[in-house]
Amino acid sequence: MQFTTKNLEACSNSMQRRITYTDPAIPGLQLELLRKTKKFRFRYVWHGKQRSVVIGEFPSFSINDARAKATEYKRLLAEGIDPRHAKQFTDHVPTVGEFFWEQYLPNAQRYKSSWELDQSTYVNHIAPRFAEVAMNQVTPMNVDEIVQQMTQKGYAAGTINRVLILFGSLFTLGHKRKVHGVPTRAELDIRPLPNPQKLERYISQAETRRLFAELERSRNPLLRHIVAFLLLTGARKSEALHARWVDFDLDVQAWTIPHKKGGGHRRVMISAAIKPILDTVREIHIARLGKLHELVFPNFKTGEPFVNVYRAWDYARRHAGVPEMRMHDLRHSFASALVNRGVSIYEVQNLLGHSSINTTKRYAHLSPERLRESAEVAASVYTASIAATKDVDVPAEPDFLLSLLLGAGIAEQAHNTETKAAPLLQ
Repeated sequence: MQFTTKNLEACSNSMQRRITYTDPAIPGLQLELLRKTKKFRFRYVWHGKQRSVVIGEFPSFSINDARAKATEYKRLLAEGIDPRHAKQFTDHVPTVGEFFWEQYLPNAQRYKSSWELDQSTYVNHIAPRFAEVAMNQVTPMNVDEIVQQMTQKGYAAGTINRVLILFGSLFTLGHKRKVHGVPTRAELDIRPLPNPQKLERYISQAETRRLFAELERSRNPLLRHIVAFLLLTGARKSEALHARWVDFDLDVQAWTIPHKKGGGHRRVMISAAIKPILDTVREIHIARLGKLHELVFPNFKTGEPFVNVYRAWDYARRHAGVPEMRMHDLRHSFASALVNRGVSIYEVQNLLGHSSINTTKRYAHLSPERLRESAEVAASVYTASIAATKDVDVPAEPDFLLSLLLGAGIAEQAHNTETKAAPLLQ
């Protein structure tokens, strides 16, 4: 009998004796059908003797749960451990939730600037299904479940891949720290989904004018200046919203951006156009508070950094006719403007604060106009030479290319080389 939920729910036993069904997918996994209960059991051979261990009752234990447990028992057998005594090992194996909060997250907070994203990904996508599951009970089928369930809910491949990467990182760290019986990333067969790179969005000059016309009417008195600041510095939104007055040295046009984890910073040069923006923002502070707030762009109602400015931004962008424009696209546009005006990719990398040049390349969009200008440069180099050959009689033999090289002595040199090499070809 195929082990499906429908089949197992439908089967019954009106006889006095026990009926046993074997799962064709997992050798050794059986369903014992008694008069009032249905139990999963794993049968195996230990030192030449038949043995078995109860896994759990159906439907409290699902088919996937039973298969995962049977797979773990097979792993224990391969390691020379009797599954009957597995409990003494599983008692010391943390659940996925315990391992995440007690080991993975503290480790990530020390070494990853994006640990908050990991925490959010775990809470929203991994914890609901796996928080109470022992790490050594997770199988490749569970990974397939993650992909299938998230796909059915309409999540994009990029989001699913982010969950898979975190899931794999949990088990990589668990294996590195020698948590007993924890499978490796390879054993779980964690592979990212194909995720074609999306085209980045860049704001045009016409769109910029429409957008700022709407921002002038925004109820948020700082939104226009926040957007202008982002567009003229290429900063991340979080960097701008946490910027402090003391971080700016306008005499040398520099901005020092502290790292979120503390203990470090990066210093970037800013344009002279930033000064009038900051001057205007300073006047807004005085008008609203009678003094300067520590933050450049504070939430005047709370005195804290804005959690986000999405509602005001969304209203402005929709009325400006650019509903798909994200604030992060302003960063893309900053990089694009630099590259299209001949600024080197390495200078752009420094201004954006990227550790990898490959990340900067993704942001660096060349406009059709810039590419067309580049093509014209190549054309200007060869056009004269091509035009000079218009009146040349083209011989039928394939030595025509050699005739175009006359004047530099290259044709004669090539002919001599061919003559000398001829005996070697015979």
